[in-house]
Amino acid sequence: MNRLIDLLEEIVGLKATVSYIACRPGDVRHSLADITLARRLLGYEPKVMIKEGLIRTVKSFELALWNR
Repeated sequence: MNRLIDLLEEIVGLKATVSYIACRPGDVRHSLADITLARRLLGYEPKVMIKEGLIRTVKSFELALWNR
């Protein structure tokens, strides 16, 4: 999560105010996310790296705000 915040701060050029709170029931404490099974069963291959995806998402939000 901290890495995503760092990337978003870099993309939008603003510093986030982050508040850390205690874990809640059901929160995932450690994730070893792995797309190996999706690759094997579905032929899935990511086409966009996370930073580029965030850049595109931010741009789409900016466009949506301008077109209101």
